[in-house]
Amino acid sequence: MDWENYAPEVQARIAGLAASLDCEGLQAEFDAADANDEFQRERTGDGNADLMAYLDQRLLDIGCYD
Repeated sequence: MDWENYAPEVQARIAGLAASLDCEGLQAEFDAADANDEFQRERTGDGNADLMAYLDQRLLDIGCYD
């Protein structure tokens, strides 16, 4: 995941949610990334697809889809 377009706190927050097996928190981050995709694209030229894929993988890795 390329974190260049995100504040350092975003990466730390997501890592913390994954480490604490917080499925609801990770899903909330995914939903926020989805809702803000157009704004992110306008701001940086890139949307949130990579971030959403990263979050989806974390959700899968910690068993949120089981």
